[in-house]
Amino acid sequence: MPRYMMILLGIFMVLVVSGCASAGSDATLTGQVWIARSITGEPVLNETSVTIEFLDDGTVGGSNGCNRYNTTYEVDGDNITINQPIASTMMACPDPVMAQEQAYMAAMGAVATFEISGEELTLFDESGYALVTYQA
Repeated sequence: MPRYMMILLGIFMVLVVSGCASAGSDATLTGQVWIARSITGEPVLNETSVTIEFLDDGTVGGSNGCNRYNTTYEVDGDNITINQPIASTMMACPDPVMAQEQAYMAAMGAVATFEISGEELTLFDESGYALVTYQA
């Protein structure tokens, strides 16, 4: 096979593999823990860690800053449904942390779409309002 054909074949294979790797927005949604930076436009309280982790088996869970939570999710392109009700532990925390927890759990119930840009994941409601922004 001529050298130029080998090069073209190599380029073609790289493009095919790249296309497969990026097909479906959930390609990078799973396999890492996302750490919330803001909830409905407000920064996450310094003394808390709000996280989410999407697993390949369709389960999702993490910490809402006070309690652990888990449920299931479904992805279709950039659309995402975080199924309700969400199971959660029931520990009490200081009032500001509990208020943040309530805002976060309410946001989880309103999630409709998502976007991954580099190391950042943003969950949006149906109107396109950014509910939660996470860092990988």
